[in-house]
Amino acid sequence: MARAGLSAGRASCVAARGAVTPAALFGCAWVFLTASVYGASAVRQTSLAVVRETTRCGDGRCADVFVVRPGGPSTRLTSGGRIDLPDKFDPPVWSPGGRKLAFIGKVPCSLTSSGICHEIFVVNADGSGRRQLTRNLSELYHQRPAWSPDGRRIAFVGNTPDATGQKTGTCPCNLFVVNANGSGLRQLAASAIDPAWSPDGRRIAFATDRLGGVTIDGEIVVMNSDGSGQKDLSSDRAHDTQPVWSPDGRRILFVSEPVGGRPDAFGAYVMAADGSGRKQLVKGSGLNALGWAPDGKRVVVGANGGAPIVVADVDGKHATRLRALADSPAWSPDGSRIGYISLRRVYVMDPDGSHARRLTANGAADDALAWQR
Repeated sequence: MARAGLSAGRASCVAARGAVTPAALFGCAWVFLTASVYGASAVRQTSLAVVRETTRCGDGRCADVFVVRPGGPSTRLTSGGRIDLPDKFDPPVWSPGGRKLAFIGKVPCSLTSSGICHEIFVVNADGSGRRQLTRNLSELYHQRPAWSPDGRRIAFVGNTPDATGQKTGTCPCNLFVVNANGSGLRQLAASAIDPAWSPDGRRIAFATDRLGGVTIDGEIVVMNSDGSGQKDLSSDRAHDTQPVWSPDGRRILFVSEPVGGRPDAFGAYVMAADGSGRKQLVKGSGLNALGWAPDGKRVVVGANGGAPIVVADVDGKHATRLRALADSPAWSPDGSRIGYISLRRVYVMDPDGSHARRLTANGAADDALAWQR
């Protein structure tokens, strides 16, 4: 793809009514112009946490957590390659109120052949007060932790011990919660991934595979925040994952890949919080980034390999393809911007795809982002 020292202009293309096909996505590809733009006056002064490659280490590429403030310098919160790049883990996650970040960090240990264990850490937004919350879990499943809406607890997924008490290194996995100060570690569910708290904090949605990887059939389950009252919402022959609650808690966005189904049945779906009214919004496989607009009327969807970002109405009637060569789309808390990664740089744009602005400099190697909330 070409690069030029120009500001990114208006570029979006609107799909026909109905779901977006993979072919149509790539047919609407847009070449990024990697301008030297920090342009912060039009960007809300809300920070983004990013994962930035900083060094290479014995077990692969390593990275650290940085905070990017539009119009200002980046702040480094960890050092020494404390986390893996997000081809293995998701980005750090802001606490409600934006005062802390939770992330999966690496520590030396004797429980694995690599000599590295992965544990949950929290750190203040200025880099102070770093605290390790979990110990001797050996491996954490490769996804971001999830803060409760009141900021008091963190849900995460860890590997299941084998008969000897050692961690298997692969799923099946267990869903745990721990208090934000590291106390009260508790298992809530078995064979579970992708935890997501409801906006009122009373329920947790997650994806499960009851057969422990023997089949790719998986379901979306909702339970009370204490682990009771589990209810399967998506009993079907499909691999359903990545549940995300709507801002009002009435709906759940998720990814579905039907077992033996038609390729056009793969994609992003929405359903009511009781499992009814299932509807496809975006077609495509490899979807790995889902998010709601703050008003709950639209969703943003990203895919592996830098496919175009898609914004879709929740009624399923209209979708807009915005950018190609882009990853990790995320809606800003005020709804005015969508942040994303392109060519390993952080950008923001208007929700219609216009006014793209680069926030990180040439030479940065950013791979994931999360908005301060």
